[in-house]
Amino acid sequence: MVLKLKDGRKELYQWDVGVVADVTDENINEVHFSNLRYGVSFNIEVQNGTVTIPPEVLQSGAGVFCWAFVRKEN
Repeated sequence: MVLKLKDGRKELYQWDVGVVADVTDENINEVHFSNLRYGVSFNIEVQNGTVTIPPEVLQSGAGVFCWAFVRKEN
């Protein structure tokens, strides 16, 4: 999976809010975001090929992990 920030930047900052990214694989339904500090994931639904990165995962200054979720009907 590849996320591409809509504003063209290559990095995120600790206090960023409202950051939107394009999801390049149309099969992905959700993107799960987490960091090492909180130990939980924020599961964000892909809408119109984009996802908004939750600011909570950026606030601690820890590295952010994200992974794709593909929901199948069957």
